[in-house]
Amino acid sequence: MFKSKFEDIFKLAMESINVNGDLFEYSVANTIDSYFKERNLDFVAVKTSKNTTYSDIEISDLNGKTVCFVEAKFDHKANLYSKRLNVVNGIFVPFKSDNEIGKEICDLMNENPMSQKFLDDLALYLHINKDEVNLYSSVITPEEHNGLKIISRDDLQKFFNKRKEQGLNKYIFIKDDFDVTNTLIRHYTKGKAFPASYLQVDDDFYKLEDNDVIKFNDVPMLSECGGSGYLKIRIGIRSEGYEIIPELKYKTAPNPSDYSFKEGSSKPQPEMK
Repeated sequence: MFKSKFEDIFKLAMESINVNGDLFEYSVANTIDSYFKERNLDFVAVKTSKNTTYSDIEISDLNGKTVCFVEAKFDHKANLYSKRLNVVNGIFVPFKSDNEIGKEICDLMNENPMSQKFLDDLALYLHINKDEVNLYSSVITPEEHNGLKIISRDDLQKFFNKRKEQGLNKYIFIKDDFDVTNTLIRHYTKGKAFPASYLQVDDDFYKLEDNDVIKFNDVPMLSECGGSGYLKIRIGIRSEGYEIIPELKYKTAPNPSDYSFKEGSSKPQPEMK
């Protein structure tokens, strides 16, 4: 009863976060689109209908040709990297084909004592070799994936119950001084199917790259705005599965931008060059 109630609350909380994020993306897209219309500019901004390999807001010309993308985050404390990780034959690997940030994170984990001890302890607990540890991030854990036997959700839950008794939690990697800003920029400009040129986070609007395709005036480069953060990896146990979840977050937000496309902001919108 308690477990079921907790899972219902968790599900509602996650749905609330997703709804808030979606509403923010729609509102920023509408604000940017109104900005173009008010100035009779030949651009259209919409919340993209493409999949998550693209950033949130697509800007196109009047012929429908994509010009650039804008990433939108409703909070400076939001998780800035949403892709999951797997373990294949005892090695951390990025989910699907994320060869930018995911590969960098997995390279760190494959050399990290804390992450490696997690794999060693899990193998010992299950009486298997380390190279037989296969974890697949999914809300429903499959018995096999690509011909590999996957560790079950129940076995992983039992393992973490034992860790809890030892005073350990579900974090398997912690780096408190991670370069969030440059990692974030590379993720959005190189790790996406189409590079994002701008970032609206809460009430701050930044450029992500020098290629200022819309020609906004004086918008700050995120790379020059500082900020400090951390990278943590945890295991999230779901009702029927589990996920290896990176948490890439700011501890200290970047210096604020003077400009914003947040709906209702008191800040001005940037002028055109």
